[in-house]
Amino acid sequence: MIVSERPTTIKKWKWCKLLGGHDEPIDMRDWPGSYLPIIAAIGKEVNVNGEIVVKGIVRDLKDTARMVNFSYSETIQTVALQNKIPYMASVEATRGLEEYWDAPNLNDLSYLPFNEFNESGERISRPERQPGATMATAQVQLLQLSTDQMRAASGQQNANFGIRSEAVSGVGIQRLKAQGENATFHFPDNHVRALRYEALVLLDLIPKVYDTKRVVRILGLDGKDEKATLDPGSESPYAENTVAEDVEKIFNPLLGKYDVVIDTGPSYQTQRQESAAILTDLAAKNPQIMGAAGDIVMRSYDFPMAEELAKRLEKTLPPGMKEDAKQPQIPPQVQQQMQQAQQQSEQMQQHIQMLEQSLQEIGGKYNELEQSRQIEAGKLEVDRMNAETARMKAQGELQIKASQPTNELPEIEKLRFEADVKIRLKQMDIDAAKEIEIMRHCQKVDMHDIQQTEIPQ
Repeated sequence: MIVSERPTTIKKWKWCKLLGGHDEPIDMRDWPGSYLPIIAAIGKEVNVNGEIVVKGIVRDLKDTARMVNFSYSETIQTVALQNKIPYMASVEATRGLEEYWDAPNLNDLSYLPFNEFNESGERISRPERQPGATMATAQVQLLQLSTDQMRAASGQQNANFGIRSEAVSGVGIQRLKAQGENATFHFPDNHVRALRYEALVLLDLIPKVYDTKRVVRILGLDGKDEKATLDPGSESPYAENTVAEDVEKIFNPLLGKYDVVIDTGPSYQTQRQESAAILTDLAAKNPQIMGAAGDIVMRSYDFPMAEELAKRLEKTLPPGMKEDAKQPQIPPQVQQQMQQAQQQSEQMQQHIQMLEQSLQEIGGKYNELEQSRQIEAGKLEVDRMNAETARMKAQGELQIKASQPTNELPEIEKLRFEADVKIRLKQMDIDAAKEIEIMRHCQKVDMHDIQQTEIPQ
């Protein structure tokens, strides 16, 4: 049931075929795409007094190119005139031999005759050729400056062309290349925009043109072609069907929406050559790499039978290092559980390290407390020995007094009793202080152990 209607406007392109001499197209069809299939590859846009001027990278090189052409022309002319240097000769030396001396620098003559004596019999100086014109220093400098000016006008450095420059280290050369790329970044940037628009045009046409099931050949980044099936009747946008050892890729262009991503940089061939050089250097410095990744090193080379050699090296790898595509994929739930278990294991390892560190700290503090306890025990032992000395001294005094007359015996007994009481009290004080000190140290160690060994839940 239609509730309401409203007018709208859509773009509709027409494909027209024009023929010379006709003002009207001789053929006209509907263009199935939604984009105008005219891709503008703009080099650089400059606003000059309100007018947009589009130019390429060679526009600013016209004047310097004229300087280079002029310098080369002058250089060639100087070199070409080396064989046309005139002769300096007197009229008497060439009289009667004008047919030889009219154009000696233009004709290939085996010899040049001349008159050696005049009519009086006097010797005449022989004709001599003048020294050839040498290339002027200013001319050579102009040629060099013109060549450098072309690179400067384009914003590029010698390192961008592979020319030896003032930079010697690899870092300096890379920085010079980066400067040249920054000066001309807008040209590849606009080229990327043109490629992206072209890809959008093709992406819009694929589901409208490929409306029946077919097998197409696609080209990968490595230059190898593969077969892919375009099936508009497939239930999923992308599926894989394994037949024997081949994996058949099935695409449904009618399902889903796709975007275009353009990446600029070195070509696959350049990257492959660079990786081959790096892997070769690593394998030379560490031969164990060939035993662990020899197949990868071989695949980086671009020579016949390299792939077969890589497959043979892959068969010699240990079972744990092989990537078997036929193995079943791990479900996402299991992968999540494995990740959680790994995280818990890492947390437990951290807790164990914390506990070990705490135990080390407790052990150090326990050693300090043990040393202090031993010192206190030594002090208590000294006090006990002093008390024992005092007791023995008191007993000696009592024995001396006991040898005196009997009228002094009550006084001696009194002194003995007082000495025994003092000795016992002193011994009790020493024992009590010793027990209290030991209990205090033990309580400190226990409380410190409990505080340091708590594990977070």
